[in-house]
Amino acid sequence: MKYLKVSVSGPYINTERVSYHEVDDDFDPEGKDEKVADEILEGDVWEYVDSWYEVVDPEDVPEYERP
Repeated sequence: MKYLKVSVSGPYINTERVSYHEVDDDFDPEGKDEKVADEILEGDVWEYVDSWYEVVDPEDVPEYERP
């Protein structure tokens, strides 16, 4: 058994998070196991960052931010 080390850094100084996940000895995150590695990474990113969404009125959206 080996471990996959996942590092996620935020936009601020000293906001890095590292986690370790058990993997098989022949785990290849850049080859045959890339999809699994991406899922692990995505899960860690979502656990690390705070995000939310909300519906707002048009007047609450600056002109330069509108699509």
